Amino acid sequence: MNTSILRRTLCAWALAAALPLSAHENLKPAKGGAIVEAGSGNRIELVREGAELAAYLTDHDGRPLAAAGAKVEVTLLAGTARTQLALEPQAGNRLAKAAAVAAGAKAVVRFSVGGKPAEQVRLTLK
Repeated sequence: MNTSILRRTLCAWALAAALPLSAHENLKPAKGGAIVEAGSGNRIELVREGAELAAYLTDHDGRPLAAAGAKVEVTLLAGTARTQLALEPQAGNRLAKAAAVAAGAKAVVRFSVGGKPAEQVRLTLK
């Protein structure tokens, strides 16, 4: 009887541990950039587009979030160089700023959408 309870408990713990992994399985970048989901469920995708760095905002289900009123601040770390950018709202869910960014640069992104508290995430640019 104790073996049965132990077996059920272990199965429950294994399932509980696997749940957070399955929640982020569908994080596929729509624009070919680096994407991450913040604690609120909002997602941000950073993309190097020619001479610009662009951010695309979506909700947990992948629906676009309006860039109007959103704030995105990016700190780029490449070697010992540190560059700070405030991306500007464009059309739809896009924010962008002129910047020459190398692939592999690390980015610390602080963003807020719709007047909600700001969140911080980290990405490595493609």
